[in-house]
Amino acid sequence: MEQFFQSLPIAQISISKTNRKRFNEQALNELADNIKANGLIQPILVRPMSPAEQLEPYEIVCGERRYRASIIAGLDHINTICRELTDTQAAELQLIENLQREDPHPMEEAEGYQALMLHSGYTADMLADKLNKSKSQIYATLKLCNLCTELRDKFFENEKFTRSLALLIARIPVPALQVEAFNEIIDEYGDGEPMSYRDAAIHVQMNYNVNLKIAIFSTTDAKLVPDAGSCKECPKRTDNDPDLSDLDKNVCTDPKCFEKKIIAHHAQVVAKANKKGLTVYEGATAAKAISAAKNNTDIFVVAETLLRRFDNLKSQNDAHKSFASAVGTDKLPDYVAVAFDGLTAVKLYDSNAAQSLLVDLGFCSTEAEVETKKFEGQVANISTEQTESDEELEDDNESEGGTNTEELDQSAEKSEKLRLLANEEIKRIRIYKAIRQRGQLSLESLRAFMKNVDVGLYFSIPESVHEEFYGRRIVAEEDRLEYIDQASSEQLQLLLIDYVIGDIQIPRPWSLQDIYLERKDDEFDLLQTVAQHEGIEIAIAEQEPTSPVQAPATEPIEPEAAATPAAKKRGRPSKADKAAQEAASKPVPMDKWPFPTTKTVSAS
Repeated sequence: MEQFFQSLPIAQISISKTNRKRFNEQALNELADNIKANGLIQPILVRPMSPAEQLEPYEIVCGERRYRASIIAGLDHINTICRELTDTQAAELQLIENLQREDPHPMEEAEGYQALMLHSGYTADMLADKLNKSKSQIYATLKLCNLCTELRDKFFENEKFTRSLALLIARIPVPALQVEAFNEIIDEYGDGEPMSYRDAAIHVQMNYNVNLKIAIFSTTDAKLVPDAGSCKECPKRTDNDPDLSDLDKNVCTDPKCFEKKIIAHHAQVVAKANKKGLTVYEGATAAKAISAAKNNTDIFVVAETLLRRFDNLKSQNDAHKSFASAVGTDKLPDYVAVAFDGLTAVKLYDSNAAQSLLVDLGFCSTEAEVETKKFEGQVANISTEQTESDEELEDDNESEGGTNTEELDQSAEKSEKLRLLANEEIKRIRIYKAIRQRGQLSLESLRAFMKNVDVGLYFSIPESVHEEFYGRRIVAEEDRLEYIDQASSEQLQLLLIDYVIGDIQIPRPWSLQDIYLERKDDEFDLLQTVAQHEGIEIAIAEQEPTSPVQAPATEPIEPEAAATPAAKKRGRPSKADKAAQEAASKPVPMDKWPFPTTKTVSAS
């Protein structure tokens, strides 16, 4: 290849567009000082250019750093070697010269390798031979080319952005996520100090890699997020990117895209549920529904509900099996509601349908089977007792020399009574279960219940609050029963509370010390606990009253006097007053549980 030496005017030489773009200013100034003192020792390599290609007749191939330093040194001419070269030859010489320098920047190396492989036909093996490097070194350096433009610039500028950290971040395929990870790794605590490589590797794995095994959506659904397509063919999946071959298989390296698919799946599930007319629970209500379905089977169950939560489990060996694993995912009943745990859709199955399925599959017994087994056990016990009794009677008769017919008849009668008693117990249990499983009693049932409570519990609400609570005095039993017959379900609920804890309003003598109330008795602790649960400020009740508190009467009202018609008449307000007082004292209904709370249960 023909070449010649000559000194050319610097003004006739242009900088190559394919040469490196970054130079250390301090090093350039030091080289300029050296050129001033000693002249340019090594000439630069240029090639002639036609006027059609550029204005200047020559272009730098190698030696741009010396060229720039000569300008700083104030030279007008520069020593050159001029050689005829094509664009490809010139680019190859530039890259080889840059790569063979003593301290090329890793990013320059990576860009150089990439250019030679793309434009000059080099392979990794050829580069390894030419540059005296291993093939693994070539491939590792090439991975730096995956850095986005912004981070390439930072890689040159920031000394704390090391080659190892750059390679770690280069594995993240989304430019915006690369920048996010860079900011987190390089300045973790805001003190300008980067993470260690080990910590940075863990950080990237935990925050920028997602195992597709945990996906709640179909990874083969290309229509879920059309712009992203299917995860199976996605280049951001580790299985599909040779540069990520050292990472775990089936891992998504774009968590933002993964999140988009979760959100799209959420919307898809809600739309399907709404189309089917199913209930959808979200937020705190969803958390409550899922927890209830896992821990009891009153309303719903989920796939993870353990069989020990179901009624009449036949074998305790199955107690720790989940509902789904017991029946099989292909045999699960149709779900009746959906609850979202975050963005994860949890299917809720009707507990009655789930119980019936477990009965059909032989995991649980029916109520009839349980009661029959219980009855058979009771009858067996009765038979055993009767046999033992008969044997004792026969032994006694034999010892007495005869048979006592009357005692045998009495024994048979006792056996029949025990059998009837067992049947009666089973019948009552069935009726009680049916009532209990209703979940909420009718108003008539509540009234009957409260009348029974009035017989069994002592009513000790202070008379000073009767008018406020009940609209009249109800000291006498007949007054209370009349009130119960007229009360609403909410009023009956409050009356039950009055029976159970209402007497806490009256402090006991032993809870007084001098003139101060110690408030250390167990009853006040209960009152205070209930108040806290209901959001009632104890401090407000402890404020000094605005008017003096009158001492209670020393002579208690006799029940007989309170029960007289005259006394009742004096204590009863007018109908208008009574209606106004009942409306004012009627409590605000409690928040209802957001799910249905009743079941249709037969007592038969």
